Amino acid sequence: MKLFKLWVHQQTFSKDELILNPKDFPNENVGDILEIHHPDKDNSSLLLQIKSISPDFQQKDTISIEQSVANIFQLRTYRDVEVTKVEPHDVSVDMVEVLLKDQFATRSEMWRFSKDLVGSCIYVAKKLKHSGIRAQVNEIWCNGEKVSCGVISKDTRVSWNVISFQKGRP
Repeated sequence: MKLFKLWVHQQTFSKDELILNPKDFPNENVGDILEIHHPDKDNSSLLLQIKSISPDFQQKDTISIEQSVANIFQLRTYRDVEVTKVEPHDVSVDMVEVLLKDQFATRSEMWRFSKDLVGSCIYVAKKLKHSGIRAQVNEIWCNGEKVSCGVISKDTRVSWNVISFQKGRP
């Protein structure tokens, strides 16, 4: 566990939700999961997966999180955050409810989408995309309680909530 300064970035700057300096994380690899939270707050932690390691980000003792994600988890810019590497099986979730709004997807497409999510970090309100299907995480459950983030394992049940708004229909 180490303290880092938190920066935020726009999606236009980088598609990655997490940007870090490879010199500060020499033992972490693409696919590893990091737990991030303010040390003085009791609010929930954020779990993010390292999607890429870019040598372009050279700020020492600093990480950058995409702005909308930082806002959801009330992470404040330029404040210290604790960053800890966690094992996926320690933070895996039991069930995830995913909203599919105003789109058509067959059961097989939803099944493939679910299988593609295995091993990935999710959080409430995260937008997902797979083969042209857009969805959003609505709820996450672990040990019978709602949680704000976690990792989807092969044993995680994915529940699809399909919402359709048709004009002229009650």
